[in-house]
Amino acid sequence: MEALNKKERSDAFASFLVFFLISVSLLLLAVFFAYRVPDKENDLLRKKLKKYERDFSFMNSYSQELDETKVLLDSMSFAGIGATSFKSRIDYKIGNLEKRLLTDSLMDKKLYQTINQTLRSNLAATSIATNSTSTEELVNKLQQQLTAAQTELNMYRQQATQNYPR
Repeated sequence: MEALNKKERSDAFASFLVFFLISVSLLLLAVFFAYRVPDKENDLLRKKLKKYERDFSFMNSYSQELDETKVLLDSMSFAGIGATSFKSRIDYKIGNLEKRLLTDSLMDKKLYQTINQTLRSNLAATSIATNSTSTEELVNKLQQQLTAAQTELNMYRQQATQNYPR
C-alpha cells in the first residue's frame, strides 16, 4: 500500500530540508562572523595602536629636543658675542629634527614641519635682533668716540687760537 499523498509529502520534505539547510547555514555563518570578524578587527586595531604608540613616542622625543632647542634660542638672546656659536648649535638641532621627520612615517608631518619652519624663522629673527643690539652698541661707542674727538678738536682749536691769534 502506497500513500496517496506521496508527492505532497516529498515536496513538503524537500521544502523542509531546504529551509533547514538555510537556517543551519545562517547559524554557521553567524558563528563564523562572530569569531572571525573580531579577530581581523582586533588585528587592525592593534596595528593602529602601534602606530599611535610610535607617534606618541616620536612626539615625546621631539618635544624634548624642541625644549632643548628653545632653551638654546632663548640663551642666544643674552649671548652677545657668542651668539654665532649658539646659532650654529641651534641650526644643527633644527637639522636633526628635520632629518627625523624624513625617516619616520607620522600621521601629521605637516604639524612638525610647521614647527621647524617657525623655529627657523625665530632663529633668523633672534639673530637679527642680536646683531642689531651689537650694532646699536657699536653705534653708541662710535658716537661716544666721535663726541670725544670733537671735544678734543675744539680744545685744540681753542689752544691754537689762543697761541696764534689772527
